[in-house]
Amino acid sequence: FPSHDIVVIGDVDAPILDGETSYTINIGVGRIWSINSMIVSRDQSLLPKNKTGYVTYNATYDSVTGLITITFSEAVATGQLYTVQFSYLIV
Repeated sequence: FPSHDIVVIGDVDAPILDGETSYTINIGVGRIWSINSMIVSRDQSLLPKNKTGYVTYNATYDSVTGLITITFSEAVATGQLYTVQFSYLIV
């Protein structure tokens, strides 16, 4: 199942606020998810996973809560556009 999340920092419904470094996406429990399926961009530039010298992200899935937590290496700022895409299986 593909998932797509577009976030503009500072928008009323944004799940992450200016100055924060992480947020969660609820995909439900009992899913099969891999960080290798994830693509994250900021202002239309792809972000690498855990790469020294760059703005990066990391993500984890908690099978008990059903939450994917995305953590950025630096705080987000108002006006930035983040796009998150990933796939998971419903079992």
